[in-house]
Amino acid sequence: MEEINDLNNNMNEEQPAEPVQEQQKETEPAPEIEKEPEQEPASEQGKQPEKADDKPDQTVDETFVKSEIIERLGDLATPEIVAECTKELNAIGITDPEMAKKALDYVCNARANFMTANTEEALKHFGATFDNVTPEYQKAISEANVTMNALESKIPGLKQVIDMAGIQGNIKIIQLMQALHPLVGEDGNLMSGGTGASKAAPSLADIMFGDLNKKE
Repeated sequence: MEEINDLNNNMNEEQPAEPVQEQQKETEPAPEIEKEPEQEPASEQGKQPEKADDKPDQTVDETFVKSEIIERLGDLATPEIVAECTKELNAIGITDPEMAKKALDYVCNARANFMTANTEEALKHFGATFDNVTPEYQKAISEANVTMNALESKIPGLKQVIDMAGIQGNIKIIQLMQALHPLVGEDGNLMSGGTGASKAAPSLADIMFGDLNKKE
């Protein structure tokens, strides 16, 4: 009997509680949306790259040199200077336009300064300035030009040599041309021995060395 009671008591004892299983919510990552590859605008697709400089390639020839020298010297850019600079660039072997511009900058600046200094000295000799050209200076330049043209007819290329040297505005050249001016006839040509002139023209020796030939 006691055994039955013990069995009943054991059955009535509380059963151990089962562990509570926490329900964890599994959070699934949101599916990633595949991005479509970006496409370049249709207007830019197939477009050829533009050149940095659309200007046509320049050639270091006489036309190029003339344009550059005129830009730098203005009225002082004579054909003789253009021809000489073109010749020098070709002799040195400069074919790159940028290098040629740098060389012309140096040459033109030096020449412009030289010719400006000559002109300023000549103006000063005749009491003139760049802003105030006197009649004396105008007369001297006019006579010098007439004489130069007359000499050019007798000695072709003389004017070109003087222009290339850049001394056409030098006071000594102007004075020389003025001294020779009496030898130029009314027709603009050099007179030979004064023949045909209403007044006998002095000889070249008298003009250039007259003071030395004078007797005291």
